[in-house]
Parts: sequence; C-alpha cells; structure tokens
Amino acid sequence: MAGKTAKKFSAGLKQHAFITVLMLSIIAEGLFVLWIANRTDLEMRNDLLRQTRLVAQAVNIQRVLALTGTQVDLNKPEYLRLKKQLGSIMEIDKRYRFIYLMGRKDDGRIFFFVDNEPLGSEDESPAGQIYKEASPK
Repeated sequence: MAGKTAKKFSAGLKQHAFITVLMLSIIAEGLFVLWIANRTDLEMRNDLLRQTRLVAQAVNIQRVLALTGTQVDLNKPEYLRLKKQLGSIMEIDKRYRFIYLMGRKDDGRIFFFVDNEPLGSEDESPAGQIYKEASPK
C-alpha cells in the first residue's frame, strides 16, 4: 500500500511541476509580448516626433507669428501659404490624414491656426476653431 501511495504522490508531483512550468512559460511569453508592444510603441512615437520636428523646421516662424488664430487669418497670405505647405506635406506621405498647427488660448483652450485641408472642405478646421476633443491634460 505504501508503494501505491508513493506512486500517486510521484505522479501528482510530476503533474504539479508540469503545470507550474506551463504557467511560468505563459507568464514569460506574456511579459515578452508586453515588452515588444511597449518597444514598438516607443519606436513609433519617436518616429512621429522626428517627422514632426522635420515639418516644424520647414515652417517659417514669421508666417506663424503673423497669424491671430481667428477667422481674420483666413485671407492672409501667410495663412494660405502655410495651408498650401501643409497640404504638400500630405502629398509626400499618405500615411497621415491630417496635419495641422495648433495653439493655446490664454484660458487654456486649444485651437487650430491652420490645417492641411483645402479651403471649404468638409473636414477643414478653419483658423480659430476650438479643438473640443482635447483632454484637460
């Protein structure tokens, strides 16, 4: 009888060890997937930031300073030039749907200076339009 008990104990121990190894393997694989996802996210964010910096270098700051962030800008040559420039950038890289330049009012609200959409487009965000989707942060 002691032999049967020892065999049962040994079989149970092997099964427990297998389940433990299996669980540790699943946890390790999950951690590896999380690490890869975080790394990929960081790489994508860094790439977007790099591209944003390249676009920012191409923007003439004097044109931006000439804008008021209101509908008064809609007929200014600086506004129209920036709008054309942003539209040209969209032609270079089709991965992006919108490119825009935004500002923040004294009260903290975020608004559009200019976007890449053609004048009168359904998706245009005209100068001075408040970006209501911005989170408080």
